[in-house]
Amino acid sequence: MLRRLSGQQHSVITGVAILRPLWRRQLQEPSSTCPEAPEAEGDPEAEVELSLFHEETRVTFSRLSEPLLCEYVESREPLDKAGALAERMEGDFFNALG
Repeated sequence: MLRRLSGQQHSVITGVAILRPLWRRQLQEPSSTCPEAPEAEGDPEAEVELSLFHEETRVTFSRLSEPLLCEYVESREPLDKAGALAERMEGDFFNALG
């Protein structure tokens, strides 16, 4: 994979979807002090709110020679991240880091 990335630019994209249930309050008898939310499953009064977002970071790798690649792989560094081989990043650094 590092050979294929050598001298190339690629995108790191993180996508997130958050689905949150929302309930309309039902009128309760005056004696009730703690109204309960209806169950979301199968309840006609249950609604959901959907939030979607993504982050894209473009990463350009340096040109990597075969000896450098061999040394890097033998160091076991690529088992975690290959960020040390990046020449340039455009976008959120922490998106590409994690």
